[in-house]
Amino acid sequence: MVGNPYRYRAALQQLDNRHATAGCLLALLFVIPFAASSCSMAALLVSAALYSAVVVPVAAGLLPLSAVIGRLRSLLQALERSQALGVLRQAWFCSLWLHEVYSQLDGIHATTNQVLFFLLSEKLLCPDQRLSCLYVLLCYTVLAYLWRSLHTRQWSQLLHETSAADFIKLTTAFVVVRLGRGVAMSLVLLTFSLHFNHLEPGGAYVLFTATYFLLTQYRGEAGEETAAVSCARYLDLPVLEGLEEYWVPLLVRATAVLMSALVACVAALDASLLPLALLVGYSNVYVAGLRAAERLWEPLESQLAVVSAFPLASRSELRRRGDSTCAVCLDEMRPPGARVTPCDHVFHGACLRRCALQFGQCPLCKAPL
Repeated sequence: MVGNPYRYRAALQQLDNRHATAGCLLALLFVIPFAASSCSMAALLVSAALYSAVVVPVAAGLLPLSAVIGRLRSLLQALERSQALGVLRQAWFCSLWLHEVYSQLDGIHATTNQVLFFLLSEKLLCPDQRLSCLYVLLCYTVLAYLWRSLHTRQWSQLLHETSAADFIKLTTAFVVVRLGRGVAMSLVLLTFSLHFNHLEPGGAYVLFTATYFLLTQYRGEAGEETAAVSCARYLDLPVLEGLEEYWVPLLVRATAVLMSALVACVAALDASLLPLALLVGYSNVYVAGLRAAERLWEPLESQLAVVSAFPLASRSELRRRGDSTCAVCLDEMRPPGARVTPCDHVFHGACLRRCALQFGQCPLCKAPL
């Protein structure tokens, strides 16, 4: 970006064009509710999944066609080699292959989980409101896009202008473009509200699905500073030991997995909803749990391993020392956020972890940690 800004801008513009093309192609999915009267729900879901996961990425240039052909060719070759293994072995192999492919598609997991969760929640909470899940999910998605479009643009990008007139022109253009997008999204919401004015999902369904949408849409990654992480830092919980950027995304992802597991278990009691419940259990619980363990728990575990060798200081031990001030940050220490070093010094767990990672020695006596 610094060495060749023109090439960076060209690459960024090309990526934006790909995303815009993908968005236009995905807009065709909004006609699914109009085909619900003539097609089964299973056929619509399978068609939408294939269209979203294969056709749109390939057409937008986000996924090479050669990769898709190579995957299919490897599957056919493996099936030819396993013809003597029997039908059950072949079905098991195909399921493993599909699981491997689905696990590697990072861009569709959140959307897939939201669609399945909203659909199964609709079957449980408001079964008479058929396909209201798609409308509610569309509303949430449009509002999330509108918020991101209006709030995430850095105004500092306009401050390199030295002329007041140019700055005013750029600022005006920025506001007009953003408000134009907001008006366009509002018109989209109004249009769909006219088409689906007969749908009235209950308040419990809206609240339940909105909570899941927020948990999956703004889940964050390990080490990322999000709004939820900032709120956790404001609470200053000693038990987190300064690892809010690792604990909060894990707790958010775990809450979404537990909500999906609850919905799947309740739906499994109904035989007609058992296939959809199994699909939610696989995608929203099993795969989401594996991804959370790999991307969130392992980084947190590596951070905890830095100070796990140092025991926690109890309240009585801090009282016995007579001084509960951390020598690194000069703040008061409260259990269970204080740890004792082998050289018998007490620090905050977060302060001790930073010193161990950066210097490898005690801040007071320079003893090796």
